[in-house]
Amino acid sequence: MAGFSYRLAGSLQLHKPSERWLLSSISSLRGHKLVSSIDHVLSDLDLQAHQPSEVNIEELRLLIQEARNPTKSEKPRAARRTANSAGEWLCGSCGHYLPVEAFWTATNGPAGRFHISSSCKDCTRLRHMTYHRTLRGNAGRLVAGATYRSKKRDYENTLTMQDILTMIWDQKGCCAYSGVAMQMCIPNSHWRMSLERKNNHIRYNISNCVLVAAEFNSSDYSRTLGVRANEVFGTAQWSAEKVSAVFEARRSIVDLHELSGDIAQARIVPKGLARNVSNRRPDCEGNFLCLKCMTHKHYDSFHVRAATSTGIQSYCKECAGDLGRRRRETLRGHVQTLLGNATARSKSANMAFALRLDDLLDMLYLQDGRCIYSGVPLQYRVRHTDWRMSLERLNNLAGYTKDNCMLIAVEFNTSDYSKLTTLQTPHPVSTSLHARPNVLSDLDLQALQPPHVNIEELKLLIQEARNPTCRKPRAARRTANSAGEWLCVSCGRYLPVEVFRLITTRTVGRSYIHSHCNDCERLRMMTYRRTLSGNAERLVASATYRSKKRNHKNTLTKDDILDMIWDQKGCCAYSGIAMQMCIPNSHWRMSLERKDNNLGYNLENCVLVASEFNTSDYSRQRGVRANEVFGTVQWSAEKVSAVFEARRSIVDLHQLSRDITQARVAPTSLARRLAPRRPDCEGKFLCSKCMTHKHYDSFYSDASKSSGIQGFCKECLKDLGRKHRETLRGHAFTLLSSARARSKSANMSFSLQLDDLLDMVHLQVGQCFYSGVPLQYKVRHTDWRMSLERINNSLGYTADNCVLIAVEFNTSDYSRKTAKVKKFVSISFADGVKYCTELQDMRVGFEVYMNK
Repeated sequence: MAGFSYRLAGSLQLHKPSERWLLSSISSLRGHKLVSSIDHVLSDLDLQAHQPSEVNIEELRLLIQEARNPTKSEKPRAARRTANSAGEWLCGSCGHYLPVEAFWTATNGPAGRFHISSSCKDCTRLRHMTYHRTLRGNAGRLVAGATYRSKKRDYENTLTMQDILTMIWDQKGCCAYSGVAMQMCIPNSHWRMSLERKNNHIRYNISNCVLVAAEFNSSDYSRTLGVRANEVFGTAQWSAEKVSAVFEARRSIVDLHELSGDIAQARIVPKGLARNVSNRRPDCEGNFLCLKCMTHKHYDSFHVRAATSTGIQSYCKECAGDLGRRRRETLRGHVQTLLGNATARSKSANMAFALRLDDLLDMLYLQDGRCIYSGVPLQYRVRHTDWRMSLERLNNLAGYTKDNCMLIAVEFNTSDYSKLTTLQTPHPVSTSLHARPNVLSDLDLQALQPPHVNIEELKLLIQEARNPTCRKPRAARRTANSAGEWLCVSCGRYLPVEVFRLITTRTVGRSYIHSHCNDCERLRMMTYRRTLSGNAERLVASATYRSKKRNHKNTLTKDDILDMIWDQKGCCAYSGIAMQMCIPNSHWRMSLERKDNNLGYNLENCVLVASEFNTSDYSRQRGVRANEVFGTVQWSAEKVSAVFEARRSIVDLHQLSRDITQARVAPTSLARRLAPRRPDCEGKFLCSKCMTHKHYDSFYSDASKSSGIQGFCKECLKDLGRKHRETLRGHAFTLLSSARARSKSANMSFSLQLDDLLDMVHLQVGQCFYSGVPLQYKVRHTDWRMSLERINNSLGYTADNCVLIAVEFNTSDYSRKTAKVKKFVSISFADGVKYCTELQDMRVGFEVYMNK
């Protein structure tokens, strides 16, 4: 069960919105507080095992047809067997003579004839295992399981093997709830086909049953003996509607203040009022008094307790049951119930158990009250409801320890029948506390997935770019018609001279009119830029332009770009993502990156990366001191590999709360009356900060002062500004002023305030909204510096449209379309790992890619 969230996250079949709810993920995504004690990694084989197989309808039809009409090999009946001289019998399968204990024996018929099976026990077991790995054998196993359960519950089972095969065909081999392609032959595998009743109160029949992936076949604890109907507000059972509702449930906001209060209250042991009770004696009818309901009841109405003088408890069974229900509807009571069940399972399985009440409360706090797999808020006040909190072991072979356990919704706590080690995965991410109205369509999701690299097609593409096809023969000399209009050789229309571009040759200085009109020329250039040759030339031209501006040297050519593409096999040099090399303004667009920004553009210093990883380096701006630079925004292969460890860093919540509280308070300075400042004999003024006389030009002008200049010199003011920007309040004001300036230039709305940004920091628990990396705000030039991001670039800076992210993820949007951030939603790296469906779950892609 520990790999459930990743198996859903890796699924390629989750196309409908109702099927894409869980993906960290895979954000998932603990996007807030990460527990660094777990150090599990997924191998490439594990990742492939997590992905459901694709459904081939034709193969499915042949598989069902074979299951309906199995080929029977009619072997001739073997001769009557007898034991050899040693009393051993021949096995018809392996051909070995074995003692009689190695065979199944039976007594058949009224005569009581003794019969020995023709195959030994090992061969019979192997034959059954082989048969159960066929579709017919698996369908027969489902029918047998339904018959067995029906007999236990006194139900009638009308299902047959043909009904199972009919359901498989009707569902096209997919899970009825989630649409995941089911595994129909391999036992103990991911997405194993299982039989589910829609209504557990009705028998097994074809109208009440569907086939689902075993991960969605959870137990319904609301039907346990003793559960009252008025106590049931939901069940752990899945349904198609429940799968569709997970996305909205994950977006629910958890009240952190209420959660903290519940956890603090759960840590306190409740104390009851002690009272002296006289020895309880039965009345004249032999009944005992219940001290809760104050009613005399029979001896059998009380639970036994040897510690009391009467040998029974003070409360009757009904009152004790009511008290137990009330206690289990509190956080402390529910946690103690989880611990009691875990203790019992540990004893029965002879496993380690080292959990305490505080350990589970700490888990709940670190998970922000959310399921570690799906991000759904956990319920602990109502016993029988959806998303009830339960305890999960990451490795089912290990015991109940703090490092091996996490809290999840009971819907995801399904049984592990494989008796193998569960996939040891790092904790997926949970959703952000900020509920965002961002849902991606199917077209968006398809656009987010990087293309696959076909080496042969890439080779032909590069070959065509190196040797472009010959152009058309030169046209005859053109002249204007009688109306003074010129012929456009592309569209074939005569147009006025103003719609053509005038070209002047450099050598002769002769001017002539371009053969294509402006519209056709623009269309031709756009078409050429969508070829590999045109895109490579665009990169070279941009590098040449930037080199001239920075007085650098550019030695790159188009062939160098093509060589880099081939050497990198069409993948990003940093992340391994397959780049989009032809379509402009697309996701994972190929761009040119310098490893060292202090050097020019040359083949040794340049690589090709996806444009999402081509960020600006603000540490090279004018006025930045070298001793202030502790990191940069620029990506590298090492930085991509370090993201996972950065996401596992634990945020000091107490320090974060102090910083937020301090940032909300405006600093006050003691006002003092200064005498009018006058220059000294050399005409210099005194700086009130460094107490040094400096020239007039060393001060900023200030018309409100009698001297016309400010009290502090320029250097002191810059130092004060640096120190101010290295606080949370100062950095937040810097972000606000930059956003306000961009809003004015773009004529967009702006309604952000300081408290809005501080609330975002609090709700995001000091972590990047996309990746879960802890945000830095005390050091200006460092990795993972906090920045402000708009979810929808067509809208302004408002509290509903903005989140805080690491500046590494704040790349430019050159498409001028809505929501650039969707590029980072689904990250699918080089080995075919495809994840994520919604904005917050970008973290899952990073997590699984890092686990490579």
